[in-house]
Amino acid sequence: APIKKAIENANSPLVKKIEVVDIYEDVNSKSITTRITFSHPEKTLKREEVQDVANAIVSELAGVGIALKG
Repeated sequence: APIKKAIENANSPLVKKIEVVDIYEDVNSKSITTRITFSHPEKTLKREEVQDVANAIVSELAGVGIALKG
């Protein structure tokens, strides 16, 4: 599972939960919708903190040929 591996490789204590929300597949492609829950026990996270982790995940997946849609 490249998505799970990329999230684990981001090695962020802010990632608290990973869920596969939907899987769509046709003859040409496969689409997986994943929800990542971020949390910190002592503060409200800023967008930049979460975005840095998300960018690392997207970058690793792009490196193995997996495209993401926003």
